[in-house]
Amino acid sequence: MTDSVSPKDREDIESRMRREVLETASYPDVVFQCNEITADKVADNWYRQRSRCELRLHGVNRPFR
Repeated sequence: MTDSVSPKDREDIESRMRREVLETASYPDVVFQCNEITADKVADNWYRQRSRCELRLHGVNRPFR
């Protein structure tokens, strides 16, 4: 598959995304943090994993499961 976006257009798109969408000057960090991870054995060499995590993006925390 050939990329049809020119390098100049790609640079413009990424710059606008950082300034207008993500506002990286105000919100420079993206944080993914797991507060709890558990695993239950369901069979030989098989486990069910559960996690309680949070994603912080653009100054907003949201649960991520």
